[in-house]
Amino acid sequence: MPVPPDHEAPRSVLLLVSTPWQLFCALGLLFGPYRDARRTLALIDQRPGRENRWLDALAHLAEPGLRIVELPRIGKSVFDKVLRTRPVLRRVRKLVLECEPDEVVGGNDRRAEFQYAAQIAQKRFGARGVYLDDGSFSYSGLVSLRPRRAEALIQALEALGGWLCYGLWYRKPLALGLSNWSQSAWLAFPEHAHEGLSRRPRRALRAEWYRTPQLRSISERLIRTIGDGEPPAQAIDELLLLPHDHLLRVDRPLRSALSQRLSEARAAGRRVAVKRHPRSREWLLDAPRDELIEWDPRLPIEAYAPWLQQAHVIGSLSTALLSLRWLCPAARIESIEHQGALRDPLRALYPRLGILGRSETLHRIASLWADSQRWVLVG
Repeated sequence: MPVPPDHEAPRSVLLLVSTPWQLFCALGLLFGPYRDARRTLALIDQRPGRENRWLDALAHLAEPGLRIVELPRIGKSVFDKVLRTRPVLRRVRKLVLECEPDEVVGGNDRRAEFQYAAQIAQKRFGARGVYLDDGSFSYSGLVSLRPRRAEALIQALEALGGWLCYGLWYRKPLALGLSNWSQSAWLAFPEHAHEGLSRRPRRALRAEWYRTPQLRSISERLIRTIGDGEPPAQAIDELLLLPHDHLLRVDRPLRSALSQRLSEARAAGRRVAVKRHPRSREWLLDAPRDELIEWDPRLPIEAYAPWLQQAHVIGSLSTALLSLRWLCPAARIESIEHQGALRDPLRALYPRLGILGRSETLHRIASLWADSQRWVLVG
């Protein structure tokens, strides 16, 4: 289905996000096509009792018609679902009835919070459910490695579990973006959506929505609030995005390739920064760490996009590279490829997006690309 033209902005919109990628996608919509609507941004899946630095970083926004709230997490265990589902969904219902949205936008349409909000809004107000780009899964889908019969049984059990935990309205889609409660999608690369999502109406997230003074201010505030530091004083020449510590340990060729690139860039006198994985705990490159610019691993790479517009970025298969290809169209983005991941859909997607590839390593990690940015929005 062709990408439809942008349509008139809704009068009221509810956005539900739980990851940094989703948050930045949502912020662009808030200051772009939704700027004239009554806007409610809900940070869902939040850990109760903990300081929320994300909320603190957004609290300075004095935008008329913009409301930012947080909703506690339901949890994944059966015990959590029994205790927390109803209180959380009651708050979701209250929020929907208060804002009366014409559109309900969610970054993960498998989540019960999105589906519950969308089904209430559709029944009460005739609202549209919209899937919001959730990174690599929007382009690769979620392909199961289980046998077909086992997969059918698992899906039936998961459907039953969803009905018991949430209600008969809950439907677990086969892939992200295919929920019964979402009818269209906002995507960074709509023409490259996975096969199922490509059959639905898609609208493009325009890069210019993310170059506004508001977004730059939010980026600087995130760096100060979450990173406990100052924004970069100037743009950098080269950035190394490191994968999870586990990959650097088990894949020595990958570690050597990244270490070599770092040493070459420093020897050439280029201004180089390194950003470790959000869950990184130690320095694992075979290169000295002294006098190195290190960006806080807890921050999403999107927060640093204003300083990467002309940079050379080197990483591996990850949502982070997709994000920078979208937000920094003039940057040189390079992926150190992995021959053990030849069947990875991201590998086929990268050349079409202008992401350069180099086959320097060999390893077989099944979920290499799955979630360099998928961590909850808590401080």
